[in-house]
Amino acid sequence: RWWEDKRRRWMMGAMAVVVVLGLISTAWAVEPHVAIQGWVRLLLAMGLFAALTTDDEISIDVVMASLAIGLILPSLFGWLQMVHQNVTASTALGMAAQDPSTLGTAVIEWANGRWLRAYGTFSHPNVFGGFLAFGLVSTAAVVGRGRLKHVDLLFWLAAAMMGGAMVMTASRGAWLAAALGLIVFVVGHRWIGRGDVWRKAR
Repeated sequence: RWWEDKRRRWMMGAMAVVVVLGLISTAWAVEPHVAIQGWVRLLLAMGLFAALTTDDEISIDVVMASLAIGLILPSLFGWLQMVHQNVTASTALGMAAQDPSTLGTAVIEWANGRWLRAYGTFSHPNVFGGFLAFGLVSTAAVVGRGRLKHVDLLFWLAAAMMGGAMVMTASRGAWLAAALGLIVFVVGHRWIGRGDVWRKAR
């Protein structure tokens, strides 16, 4: 049971603090309704994370692997968008058309013009980059833990696709998140060692 593990209690306490601080911060938001929506998303994310880390029947490796493999297709879209310098609208994928010559489109401006940043299947390159950062950390974690070695080749393909796509998003925040995520994983993995939290893969 998770409440009998000191590390898990600290983790749940930290998440509770983040959720409470997030709710308090909505009090002075410029757009309170937007802030509340963001807080609800934070609450849902924390709830999902709590479920994944407290249910011993859930394999963390399978969850992280699914996320990483699931980002291969959006990464492919990102590559194609950079090659064609255009995002084609798609109702099925929820993608809006983007053209680098249109003001408001996320681009890199340089001496010879405007270069479209990769959107993938997301609403903005920074959002895409954030998912890619988490996907790269998840891939590194699964490969590093060595519980799913029979599909290592697929993980290396996913890492190559996501790494290239993240460069194309030109999102500095995504690279910072990826670096911090890797540091947290390495430090946490060494600290927890072979503790119960990381022995869930079946």
